[in-house]
Amino acid sequence: MPLQQVLDSLPDRTVHSHYQANAAIDADQIILRLHPKVDDLLVIAISTQLSIRDGHRLCLDNPHWLTDDSTAAATSIPISDLQGFEIDLGTEVTLTNCQVAANKLMLSGTVRVLPVEPGVV
Repeated sequence: MPLQQVLDSLPDRTVHSHYQANAAIDADQIILRLHPKVDDLLVIAISTQLSIRDGHRLCLDNPHWLTDDSTAAATSIPISDLQGFEIDLGTEVTLTNCQVAANKLMLSGTVRVLPVEPGVV
């Protein structure tokens, strides 16, 4: 079932109140799973790789919808709409390397710390 159909079936059009999120980091991919809090909804599972764009954006590469995720014979369907989706970490971040390995995400680069003046929030 495509993600849009899942969202359309939820009265408030959000997954947060209906699903429990879980993420796993395997060799060369991240798997995001949403487990339903009630039995009549399907598990949502997406696998993706990551890349760096412009030094401060993490991008989804090769995202796939995992079908029948509960079996070893799970199949995957490319999600072209999520290809290149960016998570902007801000201009104070400069990443030079991103590696996805078993149980870890290794990032190299710099983070510029901006001091805050006392009394300014």
